[in-house]
Amino acid sequence: MVGCKTSIAGSLAVLTLVLILCQSAGCSREEAVVAWQDPLTNVSKAENEVQVLKIWAENRVKADVLVHIDALDDIGVFATEFRHNIENAGAHLKRGNIDVIDRLATLIERKGTINVGYEAGFYKRVIWVLPARVPPGEEPIETLKAFLKQRRGYREKSLANLQPSGKYVKGELGGVPILITNLENLDVGDEEVILDIDLTYVKGQKSIFPQMQVGTRAMLDVIGVLREKKMMTRFATVNLSTLDEICPMDIRFLGDVVRESLIDPSKLGSPVYEKWNMMMEAEDSLVVGNFESAAALYGRLIETHGNDPGLHFSMAVVRGFMDDGVGSREALARASELDASYMRGFIQLARLLSAGIGFETAIEILESPYLEETMSKTEVELQKAVCCLNAKRYEEALDYLNTVSIHRPKDFSIRTMFFRAHEGIGDKVLMMMDLENLRKIDEGRVRREMPWVFKRLGELYEEHKANDRAIEAYERYLESVPPDESTALIQEIIDMLKNE
Repeated sequence: MVGCKTSIAGSLAVLTLVLILCQSAGCSREEAVVAWQDPLTNVSKAENEVQVLKIWAENRVKADVLVHIDALDDIGVFATEFRHNIENAGAHLKRGNIDVIDRLATLIERKGTINVGYEAGFYKRVIWVLPARVPPGEEPIETLKAFLKQRRGYREKSLANLQPSGKYVKGELGGVPILITNLENLDVGDEEVILDIDLTYVKGQKSIFPQMQVGTRAMLDVIGVLREKKMMTRFATVNLSTLDEICPMDIRFLGDVVRESLIDPSKLGSPVYEKWNMMMEAEDSLVVGNFESAAALYGRLIETHGNDPGLHFSMAVVRGFMDDGVGSREALARASELDASYMRGFIQLARLLSAGIGFETAIEILESPYLEETMSKTEVELQKAVCCLNAKRYEEALDYLNTVSIHRPKDFSIRTMFFRAHEGIGDKVLMMMDLENLRKIDEGRVRREMPWVFKRLGELYEEHKANDRAIEAYERYLESVPPDESTALIQEIIDMLKNE
């Protein structure tokens, strides 16, 4: 008996220790629930995929499948030396060392977070739900592979394991077991899932269904389809994808629509939640150009939901289209006070308006007292220069750029803007100087990201009969891009110049 009592006491001590460790590590002990049928309390929003990974790690999530609803796969294929880093990161996360994510952030921020989550044991496989009208398995497999190569940088050998299987594509991507499907054919069976919904999915749908308006109605349509899937869900993340400006600020509010619908599925009943219904009415008014109606509806919404930053941002957009710069910047300031990320909305909205007929309104927005307190004068002047370029007001853009460049003389993007302005006024000598300045600042970056600089330099030097310089620039261009029909033409020009 004594031995038995000792064994029981020891077991209780171990169990107590496990519970304490789980609580300190943020373990989620809630049972899986049917998403959008039953309330799900484990729902978090994130700004990008690295934050999504950190949320998973902090909550020590674990399920059979990750359902990744996204226009992008967020999986990486890494060279051997980096693959070891991914595997080691997964091992660290298994031991609860979350700090490793920050050390890997620059490596995995564009692709690789799902690899790390898989190595950490958060899930056993991934279902990638991508925006697609036709089931991926019914399209030629080369179509999907071409997309992954062109848009995601995969090489052919990295895609060798992907094969069609009925309506799906199955295989392995970057060492992660994966099934690729569209929304309509998503089926997880009885497996428990982690949901990861990225707003780029809704943005990507626009390219598939051009008539669709990205907004509350489109998001609720997606949620309606997902609700019918009756997925047993342990945890959900909603990636707003605005930290790296992948998604525009004007759809950021959809993250709250997803989150609220998971926490309280009754809002999806008939009739739909009054707030969302009024938001859809306001969005419809905005689309058809009835700005007064949209402003009135957002005003009523703000009266009852004044702490919702997305509503204030939407009001700012409406006021901007009404040429009310002061009203727009006041609404932007309120949105930013409630959610600091909306401060980028000043820039996005000003750029949008300046590209149309709202240049004066755009400048008025950038002259907000709120920005005077929160953004450097140099940055504000730079954004004014961008608006001038958008509006083809090149002389004014140069005035702003000359002021800004005093403080940032070696800024690559500013030198690119100088080129655009000088191109706009037709000053080819200064255009050549701008392009040469880009080479001096960072020729390696020009080779990687902007090889057109060499080609344009070659053309300008050729125009000015500076053949040796033209040849050198054209040759740098050929070294920086893969060969094709256009590069063959450049080689012909080089041969011709050498023979003159």
